[in-house]
Amino acid sequence: MIYLYYLLFFYAVGIAIGHETGIIIPMAIAAVSFAAIAISLRRNVKSSFLFVCLSTCSIGAAWTSVHSIKAQEAPQSALFFAETADEMRTLRSQLHETYAAVGLQGDELAIVSAMTLGDKQHIDRQLKEAYYTSGAGHILALSGLHVGIIYFILMSLVPQRIYNSIKRPFRGSRIVLVTYNFSYLFSRIFMLCLLWAYVALVGFQASVSRAAVMLSVYTIIYIASRGANKLDVLWFTVLVLLAINPLWLFDIGFLMSFFAVLAIDVFYPVLTTALSPVPEYHIPYLRTAEEQYTFPYRCRYYYTYSVHRFYCFLWGIIAITISTQTFLLPIGFHFFDTISVYCILTNLIVTPLVLFIIPLAVLSLSLGLLAVVHPLFLALGTLTAVPLGVITKCLNASLMWIASLPGN
Repeated sequence: MIYLYYLLFFYAVGIAIGHETGIIIPMAIAAVSFAAIAISLRRNVKSSFLFVCLSTCSIGAAWTSVHSIKAQEAPQSALFFAETADEMRTLRSQLHETYAAVGLQGDELAIVSAMTLGDKQHIDRQLKEAYYTSGAGHILALSGLHVGIIYFILMSLVPQRIYNSIKRPFRGSRIVLVTYNFSYLFSRIFMLCLLWAYVALVGFQASVSRAAVMLSVYTIIYIASRGANKLDVLWFTVLVLLAINPLWLFDIGFLMSFFAVLAIDVFYPVLTTALSPVPEYHIPYLRTAEEQYTFPYRCRYYYTYSVHRFYCFLWGIIAITISTQTFLLPIGFHFFDTISVYCILTNLIVTPLVLFIIPLAVLSLSLGLLAVVHPLFLALGTLTAVPLGVITKCLNASLMWIASLPGN
């Protein structure tokens, strides 16, 4: 996979050249020329690969120049599938109204709509500033966290097994008829279709597309029963996305999403293993073998295990925050001129609440859409929206309090 890293590097250099120069035809001619030289030198692997890298650089420059011209002529066409942007925008507005129909209103409606639909136009300016000041602005921009929760919900809803059996035509026969199990194929493909339908709904945002491509690659690897390095999957995802739209290299959402995943892949395993302050879990002491079946021992066992898992959960949130902020703090300071002092406290509050908000939002939205079938579904959606509104209100109040602390 080291060749992939070289290709990605030269392609990124070509994107930078194309973004500055805007030359198309000379770069296309150079790409074809370098490719022809690489083919002629195919017996010399190193020399041939060098010209392949130069051809990749020229392709990146030419392709970026094409996208730059298209973006200047029609800015909304900078994203692929832009012809469906108006339809998706209308659908998002209808889903926003569905949230309002089940009882959400005010700031809670605006925040839930931003977390699930990527629609941030209804958020109050003061509340949005509080989110960014406290260091929770990343939950308003759809990213891997949101897409991962949606994917987990889809995995819970889509059946994992259709049929799997081994039959013999008659008793004692040596011939075995195998009815193949399509669960790992059909269900995963169906989930990917639903996942990419959601990506299309939110407008093919750069961070969402990055998460969807990575989940698709991992799903294909899982179906093929293969192993893969996380960093290799990340670099491959970046190469695919930049091949689709090279201008994403200058998108702040794409950069922050990429560096956040890179930091988690590099630093998070170290923080949760070698540097973890949580001690290893030890089973409570047994006086006799029969004691493990007694009620007091079982209570002591589950209590100590729950406390240990709770400490692991807290340290996991802290470790992810430290890992991501290692790379994101310089980027955020460069683009926004702000640094969140209370980012660890913010994520300790935000992460557990988001894990409840998004599933409840999906459930309320689904029940609201099913109201056309029977009014009972609307009543159930309204009932589900009550805890959703309470949790969202607690989230808003907590972040407003953090934003008001000294140092922000």
